[in-house]
Amino acid sequence: MEIQVREARKEDFMDIVEIHCSDVEKWYRYIGNKKVEAHYEELTPFEKWLHGGPWMDPETIKLHFEILKESGGKAFVAVIEDKVVGEAEIVFSKEPEPYGKYCYLEVLVVHKNYRRRGIGTKLVRYCLEYAKKLGYKLFDVIPEDERAKRLYLKLGFRKMFDLCKMKKRCEIGEENLTFREVSPRKHPGEMLLISGHWYPSTYIWQNILRIQDYNKFEGFNLRKPWFFEIYNSEKFGLLAFQTHFTKPSLCIVYIWVKPWIIDHLLEQIAENITYRAWELGFYEVFVEIDENNISSFKAAGYEETERVEYLRKYLI
Repeated sequence: MEIQVREARKEDFMDIVEIHCSDVEKWYRYIGNKKVEAHYEELTPFEKWLHGGPWMDPETIKLHFEILKESGGKAFVAVIEDKVVGEAEIVFSKEPEPYGKYCYLEVLVVHKNYRRRGIGTKLVRYCLEYAKKLGYKLFDVIPEDERAKRLYLKLGFRKMFDLCKMKKRCEIGEENLTFREVSPRKHPGEMLLISGHWYPSTYIWQNILRIQDYNKFEGFNLRKPWFFEIYNSEKFGLLAFQTHFTKPSLCIVYIWVKPWIIDHLLEQIAENITYRAWELGFYEVFVEIDENNISSFKAAGYEETERVEYLRKYLI
């Protein structure tokens, strides 16, 4: 059995959708508050998206790949006897420390019927070599589950830190930092993405900017995000407030800051965003913070809900 890996093409989209959908044993839709089993063909693009993201529908996947390309990313497929059986996506990024210049594996999936044949390993190795040829020395990933973690550890990845998910109820309070609402312009590349670093900063930014583009597909009704620059005596940060896709009372907060403020103003930022989110009509805020910075958020009253491991491999 020969496994070939090549860059993904438009004609692969349907096969990639099939790969991602292969993990779904049963499809559901919501009628009122009731979860009802349904056939795939009965679901709207949004209902399919709820089962695993934009890869689950032939239309939304096209927009996803537009955003991936705009973020400087690449997609690769594994092929056996002319059948596409696996997919991997990578994004290149250059950010302030602790990230630096690195390549990130944001997607790795193999069709359910073709697992345990070395396909995932082949895809990851191909991506590693691809990044290395472009001069990248760092390659990062967040394992989706224990099976994926074992694969990455076997290939030489090691834990860099934990990424911590945290929540806090919004509250009325007087902001002691200045928030100025702005229209987004360019990616704040000189700033460090403190909250929301599930993917590289450039990819997160582009997805936030284009989130409402999904509204052209049936079932989607995603709200426009809010952007705020943060000041004291000078501008030192940028916030994006995004409404959760299925819980409109929950606000996902992305935080970019100049690195020097982390030891001085991070706790104030953590407090102030709950005040601003309350004014915007939210009940609760959600952040994702690496373990090196969670003390500021715990001091501000945030509760840790979950941890995932952020892994890195050095390409020699």
